[in-house]
Amino acid sequence: MFINRYLLITSQIETINGSTIDPYDVAMDRLKLGKWAIYQNTFFKDKIKVEDEIYIYIGKTNSKNSQYRSSVIASAKIEKIENYNKKNNWFELEKYCIDPPVKLINLKKIKHFKKPFGFRQNFKNISFISNIKKSENNTMNWGAYMQGGIKRLTEKDTTLITDLSK
Repeated sequence: MFINRYLLITSQIETINGSTIDPYDVAMDRLKLGKWAIYQNTFFKDKIKVEDEIYIYIGKTNSKNSQYRSSVIASAKIEKIENYNKKNNWFELEKYCIDPPVKLINLKKIKHFKKPFGFRQNFKNISFISNIKKSENNTMNWGAYMQGGIKRLTEKDTTLITDLSK
């Protein structure tokens, strides 16, 4: 069985009352539950499968969680993928201003990294950001490559991430 590796990108979410939830807190809530939501416009939503590896990326964070800003903080394997329906009772719908997900991923073998993988310092070594590698003038815009919810990683990418997260 061929295993794919994906980077799941977490950003802040707005609550029902208009405040925002930090992406680190969103990721930790999902990891504690062992489930991850996939939304309609998420890249690779129809490519991910059971036993694939996922890595959790945190985007901009508040000052309380600044050590996790632009970092990969955990990994897991996909145990099960469910199409979302109202019976799934996804906890985020009651708390946040979001559309319902299209899929819920059940996670297993969740590993929180001892040291977050600093994406800002290492992005030029990650495969899906190849265009930036060719343009010295564009290095400050690497965050634009983090749009879309999920990115595919290579084995070399994940070896780098895990080696630098020990």
